[in-house]
Amino acid sequence: LLSAADHLHRIVRPMLLTMLAWKAGLETDFSVSIGKSHKYLQRHLAPETWKRLCGTHANESYASLWASLFETLALFREASLHVTRALGYPYPDYDARVTAYLEGLHVAYRNCC
Repeated sequence: LLSAADHLHRIVRPMLLTMLAWKAGLETDFSVSIGKSHKYLQRHLAPETWKRLCGTHANESYASLWASLFETLALFREASLHVTRALGYPYPDYDARVTAYLEGLHVAYRNCC
């Protein structure tokens, strides 16, 4: 649990915040600052997106951690698709493979524990 939570909070979430910042930048022609530690990011997100982002903070249970991980991945995917389309880049196919791998781990965990 500690390793998974650390990975979510120190690796996955920062990448999500970076992608959401890029999305906000694209939508404002990079004319605004989201502030240190993303403190102004909420101003540039739809209320539903902000609510979902806040919901990615897991508590101490495995179920909560898994739910947070999958919601973080979904938000990252949505923001990444927006950014890649706006910049004219192809969206990488590894997203589907990574998600499928994690879903397989999740099923295996539920079946064993």
